Parts: sequence; structure tokens; C-alpha cells
Amino acid sequence: MIFGFLTFALVNVADVHAREHKAAHVESATTDSSPTMSGDHSLGVGLTTIGTSLSTGWSAAPSVMFDLSATDAIQAYLSIPTTSGNFNFLVGGLYKHTLSESQGTGIHIGGGAGVGTLAGNFTFKADGIFGFHFPLTGNRHLVADVDAGPSFILVSSTPTISSFSIAGFSPLLGLSLHYFF
Repeated sequence: MIFGFLTFALVNVADVHAREHKAAHVESATTDSSPTMSGDHSLGVGLTTIGTSLSTGWSAAPSVMFDLSATDAIQAYLSIPTTSGNFNFLVGGLYKHTLSESQGTGIHIGGGAGVGTLAGNFTFKADGIFGFHFPLTGNRHLVADVDAGPSFILVSSTPTISSFSIAGFSPLLGLSLHYFF
């Protein structure tokens, strides 16, 4: 129920943003043909492998990507790696700034954070991002992102568990796939 409401709210906010984004492109008579992180689109819906696991496990999580400008985007996700035993989840977001891009393929940096539960305990995750993105099979609507970087996870348990690593955000290197409208 809550996930449905959040999805509905995100899609409505993204629809308003998409209309404003398209109106701005119509008003501006520029000849700049450089694509944005996701092509010339403003909302992507898909899956990511970013999760809460302190081990090498991963799970697919629903994800949305919002283009803020030609070089900036925000990715939001809800990861539920397991419901066995304790209910585990992570709600998070990543800010991505494109450094260099050509025909939809590029590299980006950024940061992110998430909160949730792991083994029944409050969890906080902070990430630094270095990654690249590319359209799949020349289709500018389907875009893949691969993200890695420093990650700090804090679990409030007795004793408190903390983990710091510099690696991919999952065994699939933080792979995310988004379809852009």
C-alpha cells in the first residue's frame, strides 16, 4: 500500500517535471544537441541492484531516475533484499553529475544516502559515486548505469556494526536499468 502510494506520488511529480522540462526545451531555441544522462528524457523507471546487504548478496530493487538538467540526475530506489526472519529494506537516493558524455554514453560522479533496517536494526548508508552510463543496443530509451565507490554502512545493533568499503554497490557493480519515457 505504502509502496503503491509512493510510486503514484513519484510518477505524478515526475510527470509535472517532464511537462516543465519539455516546455523549457520548446521555448529555448538552442542548437545544442548534446544528450542528457538518459538521452533527452526526464523520467526513467526500472530496476537497480543497489541494496542493504553487508554480505555479497544482492536483490533487484525498483528505481526511478529524474533528469534535473542536461548533466544532473537523481536516482531513487527501494531495496527489499529479504523478508525472511527480520524485514530488511533500504530507501535511498543518488545524485549523479555527468562529467563527460557522447551520444548518451558517459561517466558520472556524485553521492547518495539511504536509511532502512538490516537484521531488525536501523541502518544508515552513505555513498560516493563514480560510474558510467550507456544506452543499450542503440535504444536511447533503455539506459544502463554501473556505479561503484566508497560506501559506509552503519547498523545500530549491540554492538554497533559499521562497514566501509570501496567497491561496486553490488556483486553486479551497482547495475541499474531504466526505461525513459
